Amino acid sequence: MKPFARSIFFTVLAGAVAVSGCARVEPPTEQLTRGQAAVSQAQGADSLEFAPAEFVTAQEKLEMAQDAMRDRQFDRARILAEQAEVDAQLAFARARTAQAQRAAQEIQENIDILRRELEAGS
Repeated sequence: MKPFARSIFFTVLAGAVAVSGCARVEPPTEQLTRGQAAVSQAQGADSLEFAPAEFVTAQEKLEMAQDAMRDRQFDRARILAEQAEVDAQLAFARARTAQAQRAAQEIQENIDILRRELEAGS
C-alpha cells in the first residue's frame, strides 16, 4: 500500500472508531415501562398464586433491568426488561388459564349436583 493511501486508510479508520465510540445508546425507558406494566397486569391476575415461577422470574428480571438502568448498562437493561415483559405475559396467561379451568370445574360440579337432584326427584 502506498504511503498516501495508507495514511488515508488510517485516517478513515480512526474517524470510524471515533464515531462509533461516540454512538450513544439510549436508555430503554419504553421497554422498562412495558415490563412494569406487564408485571402489574400479571400481579392483578393473581399470577403469584396460579403461576408463581413465571411471575417471580418476571419480577426478578424487572428488578435486574432497573439495576442495569441505574448502572447505565442500557443494552442489558433493555434485554432484561423485554424478558420480564414476556415472562409476565406468560404468567398472566397461565393464571387466566388456571382460573378458567377452576371456573369450568366448579360449573361441572354444580351440573353434577343438579343432575343428581333431578334423578333423586324422579
